Amino acid sequence: MISRYGPKLALHQLVERLNVLYHHFEADDYDFLHPEITKQLPPMWSEMVSTAKTLRAEQSWRVLDFGCGTGFATVQLLKGLRGAPIELLTCYDPSAEMLERCRVSIPRLFSHARFTNRLEMTSFDERYNTLVTNSVLHHMPNPMDAIEVLEEWLPPGTIWLCGHEPSSRFYRNAECQEVYRRFLQRRMAKRLISPAAYRQAVSGLAGLGRGPAVRTAREAVRLGLMKRRPPAQTIERLVDFHSPRSTADAESGRGFDIQDLEQVFMGRWKLEWYKSYSFLGQYYEGAQPKAWKRRAAELAEKYPEDGANFSAVWVKQ
Repeated sequence: MISRYGPKLALHQLVERLNVLYHHFEADDYDFLHPEITKQLPPMWSEMVSTAKTLRAEQSWRVLDFGCGTGFATVQLLKGLRGAPIELLTCYDPSAEMLERCRVSIPRLFSHARFTNRLEMTSFDERYNTLVTNSVLHHMPNPMDAIEVLEEWLPPGTIWLCGHEPSSRFYRNAECQEVYRRFLQRRMAKRLISPAAYRQAVSGLAGLGRGPAVRTAREAVRLGLMKRRPPAQTIERLVDFHSPRSTADAESGRGFDIQDLEQVFMGRWKLEWYKSYSFLGQYYEGAQPKAWKRRAAELAEKYPEDGANFSAVWVKQ
């Protein structure tokens, strides 16, 4: 997919560098651009935190938010833990710009948080008993390797609140895929008659776009990471490295299957809570017409484990 653009780094290194660049350009607008997180997930996180509280009775919280982004997940956690004893909170993100947004949002809820974009600067000596991630794993070239590294600093009993990751199950479900195909067809038909969409397409073809993917592609060439500038779609695929967008993607290993994860984590992490959602693929259901919301709700009732995204709560064994 990328060899034609002359990458100068190994794939895993390129994915890491492109993610840092992409989120550098996206940081200021991230919350606005992702209503599927900011509008859809607060109730989900409320359930997750409630579950975590039942698992940790009368014990203080020592929290590591790994890949904190703008601080969304930690804000949800802190709201749910009002009045609970929090000894420590560290927010880590490799993007300095995302971390700065987090630095702005957290102190009003917890004034003693620590912020870092270099893991080696953080003292890991089994002080954390709560791991927080949200929309993080799918950006990593080797997410399971990252979890193994973190496990070294997380003692048994650590609670992991894992929010909003892409599920491959949605793309393996034939009925879900048929509904999604018809939804995309209808969406495309509406875009084709939209003057605004036409102008946006022309701008993109002319290379005039200012979106984070376009800017990342330009910067990747300027920095010598790639010899030729790839299209925005290629950058997005590399940034969302483990996000499937088709059945073929899911079959090739993109995305996560909760049943497979339970097998991978057997003896290491126990699944305590799980919820699947997003039955219109990558598109936020709340912004869609009533008919499509209703169809998505029907699929959710029929296939509760097969949404395009999921959140989970795990406990380290």
